[in-house]
Amino acid sequence: MSALILGGDFFTGSVLASALTKLVLQFDDLTNNRPKANALRAEVCTTVNVFIAFTDAHPVHVDHDVYYPRQPVEVCRGTDQ
Repeated sequence: MSALILGGDFFTGSVLASALTKLVLQFDDLTNNRPKANALRAEVCTTVNVFIAFTDAHPVHVDHDVYYPRQPVEVCRGTDQ
């Protein structure tokens, strides 16, 4: 999983960040151990922060034609960019 995230798979990173956040919130609801809940919350925040810092430091080229393909009508009209 780390290879995918470090390779620029932002969807995997966002799913992991969401899952970790939900797990921390559930743990917070189920426990009365505040120091342990705060430590877990800090660890998850640090992990997500590392992902964000890495993507800022190592930008990945995004091919917009793959993610946002041109509409055939725009291509026929010649109005595509």
